[in-house]
Amino acid sequence: MKYSLSDHPAQLVLERYALDELAKPEHLAVERHLRACETCRHVMAELDVFAPVLRGWGRRRTSAAYVHETEDGPIRLEVRAAAQGKWTARFTGERLEGSAEFPQVTEAYLYVRRGFSEMYPEHVCNQGCGAAD
Repeated sequence: MKYSLSDHPAQLVLERYALDELAKPEHLAVERHLRACETCRHVMAELDVFAPVLRGWGRRRTSAAYVHETEDGPIRLEVRAAAQGKWTARFTGERLEGSAEFPQVTEAYLYVRRGFSEMYPEHVCNQGCGAAD
């Protein structure tokens, strides 16, 4: 697979890249694309914040949060360990709040990531976007 600056890897492909779940040829194609594409590097910056929790390193790290600066103000995406081995997913903003509990950390992350993508499909990260806390 080859990606160009106008043909970005799908969100799922970038998620799998961050979790080191791609076959070597696909992994290398995404790696090459990331060297040239600032937009996808911003997506990866968010994924890098969540990757330690998603990869099962949650015994040491039980939460992760990322803030996107949008036209509606900052939107915080957060995944946190909850009681009985469950995970809480939460997104908050000035006029926005939503949360849900999930049995798996990946489900919690996908809830906040995909929810944000649906609410702000045209969002492109800027200097105001970054790791929270």
